[in-house]
Amino acid sequence: LHLACIYGHVDIVHYLLSIGVDADAPDSSQNYPAHYAAAYGYVDILHLLIEYGSADPALPNVFGRTPLHYAAMHGQDLLLDRLIQ
Repeated sequence: LHLACIYGHVDIVHYLLSIGVDADAPDSSQNYPAHYAAAYGYVDILHLLIEYGSADPALPNVFGRTPLHYAAMHGQDLLLDRLIQ
């Protein structure tokens, strides 16, 4: 799921979520799929994660950074607007 979020594969993300893959499973840096979707500006993927009960914009990784931080650090203005709403 993390790799699909990194590479923007919306269909794969949707499939994985539909078969029950945990959208809130962290990787070794405590990054969640939402961190990657936010960093790379994948609004559609973020919407899917939210639809399946994930993507808490305040959920920090081991560095204390949230999806909101990553969206801001990578200049993802549209995604920031969506997260804040």
